[in-house]
Amino acid sequence: MCFFDSENKQYETSEEPTVQEVEHLLQQMLMNNTQVIQEATQHLIKYLKKPASVPVLFQLIQQSQYPAVRQNSAVLLRKRIIKHWNKLGRQGQEHIKRGILEMLVKEPERVVRYSISTLISTIGRIVLPRASGWKELFEYLFRLAGSADPNHRESALLTLEALEEHIGDLLGQHFADFYELFKRSLQPTEAPIVQVASIKCVNMLLPWVVENEEYIARFRDFIPLIVGVVDRAIASDKEDDATAGFEVLAELAESPSAVLEPYIVQLTEFVLRVGQSRQVSLNVRIEAMTVIQWIAQFKPGLLVRHNLVRPTMEVAFGMASEPDEDDDVPHDELTARKFGSQVIDCLCKYVENHQVYPIYKEMIAKYLPSPDFNHRAAAASAMSVGCEGLCELMVPEVEGWVSYLTIAHNDPHVTVRQLACIMLGRFAEWLSPEIYEYYTEIMPLIAKALMEDVPNMQERACYALLSFVENLETEQSLPYMDTLMARLINLIHTSGNRDVQEMCISAISAVASSTGVAFTKYYEPIVQIMAQLQSINDEERMVLRSRAIECAGVVALAVGKDAFGMQNINAFMNAAVEGFNLPTAAAGDMREYVMSFFANIAETLKGDYAPFLQGSMQLIGQVLLSTDGVSQPDDLPTALAALTDDFDDGEEYEEEPLPEDYDEEGVLDEEALEDDLSYSVGTSFLDEKIQALHALGVICVEVGPSVIPFVEQMYKIVSVLKTYVHHDIRKACCFPLENMMIAVHRAYPPPAAWTDGMSPEMPLSPQARSFIDEVMAGMIKAMIEDIDRETVSRCLDTVKTLSEVIGVNALFPQMPTIGKILCDIFAGSLVCQEAEEEDEENESVETEQLEVFIGACDILMCWAKKMDAQHFAPYWEIVERVVPFLNNRREGWRQEAAGALCEIVNSMKMAVAPRATFLLEAIMQPLQDDHAPTRSNAAYLAGLLFDTRSCNQYAGNYAQALVNIMMKDTDDQCLDNCCGAYGRIITATEGQMDLSGLNAWMSKLPLRLDFVEWAPVLRGIFVLFQQSNPAVAPHIPHVIHILTGLLATPKALEKIEPELHTTMRGLVKHLGTSFGPQLASIVVQLSAEQQQIYNQCVNS
Repeated sequence: MCFFDSENKQYETSEEPTVQEVEHLLQQMLMNNTQVIQEATQHLIKYLKKPASVPVLFQLIQQSQYPAVRQNSAVLLRKRIIKHWNKLGRQGQEHIKRGILEMLVKEPERVVRYSISTLISTIGRIVLPRASGWKELFEYLFRLAGSADPNHRESALLTLEALEEHIGDLLGQHFADFYELFKRSLQPTEAPIVQVASIKCVNMLLPWVVENEEYIARFRDFIPLIVGVVDRAIASDKEDDATAGFEVLAELAESPSAVLEPYIVQLTEFVLRVGQSRQVSLNVRIEAMTVIQWIAQFKPGLLVRHNLVRPTMEVAFGMASEPDEDDDVPHDELTARKFGSQVIDCLCKYVENHQVYPIYKEMIAKYLPSPDFNHRAAAASAMSVGCEGLCELMVPEVEGWVSYLTIAHNDPHVTVRQLACIMLGRFAEWLSPEIYEYYTEIMPLIAKALMEDVPNMQERACYALLSFVENLETEQSLPYMDTLMARLINLIHTSGNRDVQEMCISAISAVASSTGVAFTKYYEPIVQIMAQLQSINDEERMVLRSRAIECAGVVALAVGKDAFGMQNINAFMNAAVEGFNLPTAAAGDMREYVMSFFANIAETLKGDYAPFLQGSMQLIGQVLLSTDGVSQPDDLPTALAALTDDFDDGEEYEEEPLPEDYDEEGVLDEEALEDDLSYSVGTSFLDEKIQALHALGVICVEVGPSVIPFVEQMYKIVSVLKTYVHHDIRKACCFPLENMMIAVHRAYPPPAAWTDGMSPEMPLSPQARSFIDEVMAGMIKAMIEDIDRETVSRCLDTVKTLSEVIGVNALFPQMPTIGKILCDIFAGSLVCQEAEEEDEENESVETEQLEVFIGACDILMCWAKKMDAQHFAPYWEIVERVVPFLNNRREGWRQEAAGALCEIVNSMKMAVAPRATFLLEAIMQPLQDDHAPTRSNAAYLAGLLFDTRSCNQYAGNYAQALVNIMMKDTDDQCLDNCCGAYGRIITATEGQMDLSGLNAWMSKLPLRLDFVEWAPVLRGIFVLFQQSNPAVAPHIPHVIHILTGLLATPKALEKIEPELHTTMRGLVKHLGTSFGPQLASIVVQLSAEQQQIYNQCVNS
């Protein structure tokens, strides 16, 4: 048969290998002979580029007697058929479409049938969107699904699964037919292989279930059937089948709640039963508990409503306390203990905190005192992972958690002590800054752990040290530094454990960064060690050289260029370049740390970095342009994978366009069809690029005008990366781009520098204007089109940064477009804000959405601060779009909306007056919010609005609302803001208001937390005395106590304007001279310092 149109006869030549020769080449690819494989590979690479390979591979699938050849022919044909499909004649295409279906029935080997199914899927990808379609495909598959042979039924289902992404409309049109097929195939009487194949198909129907009550009701029927299939698979020790079933059940967590809810108890109980059964293989148990993880992440409300949080937490703690089967478990191997901790982490992160926290604390209290160290280890691990999700509830009780930390650090078993070190690192991250109040208890624990002889303990102690010391004040850490630094230096010299040495270097970097100039005492021996480590060339220890070059940069930045010395900088710079160019496989890590070193040295030297620009920019560009680490997954054996890596290199023919009638059908072109976006990007590759982008940004902003000659070329490179496939890279591009704009602006300054309140129309230099406009065009495009919320948030942050650093005039041409983007964000209509229904309970998605909202609010706050009322006036329309978020169902959004309005009103001050009533009415409900930070912000906003003197008619209502809060609230920040707001209302009304709440106000003074609110409180007190208001008379003793206490507290006085200091002293003098005898009994109860201040005021 002729497979080609007449114009493609050129491919039928006598030089083409025969079917037998191609079969022989494929057999050679499977031999255990490298030379034979390489030779066969070269022949096949050339051959498979030609359309003539298609009929040969097809014939081999049909006729080869070797299953491996049939299998690999099917895989190779799937890889190449898209490229060659339009070279086949219509007759050839139809022959393949018919023949491939027949193969499903005739092929005896299951693995080959599966490859044929995926080949059918690939062909379907090409032909199903076309008008001609492939109508006989589904008729055939449905007939096959009704065959008496279970192998045929399985093949039909596997093929439908492979076709999923290409038959969406068909699924919707024939939902009932597919539903009946899958339900029939899941019955207990069906063959197990058919049941499992059907399980994999079930979720194909999910997209059509949303918002369709009839379909939801039907789809629910699958859940007990799938549970039954999985249960039987477990009983039969069919691990793969059970795993496949649990994977499908996990995916159901993303379905509408109405699908899962009727069976959530049955499903959860089944999953927990499997998860806690040690008779079941660990892999199956993990897959079972993964179902719970997904439900916790996507449908946490179901666990809460059906009281399933406690049993889930109990099973998770049980898994976390199981002993490891082997004492030397590889670090990356997932054990029951590790996975149990992961489940605990998931519950703490995604399920409502107040539902989880009491159970979590109860379990910790039960497991930590246990005589079984495995239980104690589970408690320590649970504290390590749980603090992230539960930090808001743990912080107020931090003292108790520090006591648990101390118990774990002093545990007799080393495993628990190791976990305690990890716990400390996590506490430092999530219970900050409150945890640092206990540094005198914690630092000795770290030192004690570091002195142990067990390498794993030493490594984790280093982790605890670097985590805790990062945010410790220099004076707090210095008393411990001699002991800690001596031990770290000793371990680098004496430990034969590379991991310990690496962590020691990282800990030293953290100590240097934390202590700054005070580290000069230790830098000489450290520099010597880091220099010695630059001689490492072996791949296994290359990480030490990498960490050492990073450490050298951190130390230089800490002690300064004069102490570190240019001789050392030159030496390490040479070592960095040499290490970057090493040919070892570990050079990737070295490149990442060299980028970090460049950034630190640039920040250290600033303008003096200029001599190093040429070399460092060249290496940064090399990293940014590198494609190392990017790959595409392949299901071929290693040798055969080479045949599909890159067929386009050196092609000897040009692709012909689709036939004219195909074009009219609107079919994707071949290149688009062949483009598979399933990229795999190595983490180290991403880290290297991100660090290079960071280094570039630091250099641009720190070095000064010397960097300008490099900006154009580096901008071109970063602009390409701004559209990179991985969102982390796109996000990281914002930092160097914004700093390039700042650098160009500084190199070419405007005629007049921006000062707050200027017109946004103030000109920039032509060079800066042109460059900023070009860069911002890309930024705006990203904000509008990028689907990644974190990237959009970072772009919004760039807008704010430019407005702050350069001035609002930097963005004058873009401001209308940015304003439109802000409106879209508040309307939830930006591309990145689009979320599926299943994302509604996904906390990570929710957090990212909130960050976009915050980014938009930050821009409005910044512009309100930088512009005067006249120029900000056009943006009030956008500000008003924030107001509805005060009543949003999500507390974080309410808090941020109220906070943003506070900052904008505070910046605009009296210009807010025309809108003050509107805003005041909008915050009455937030004043009664259950969420303390929202109440607090609303109270502060109320006070600011009364400062405009345009809301006095509402003084009584809002004063009473504030009093109601003060009478029952326990949140210090909220109480302080209420006190400040009440004082503002008194000042605004000049005391002419209902003062029935004065007792409540006075009872909440002095302020507890926010000393900035002392100014409005004091002004309110002064007004009452100036007006000789009789309501204040009973409070004179308390006022004396407040004022003298304030004057004796320097920390509080720093937050109060100096003129108020004088007024306070004057009021104390007035009260003392007017009511001296009556106050005598009060004065003697004051502290000695307060009495001294009182006497000074009265006698002045």
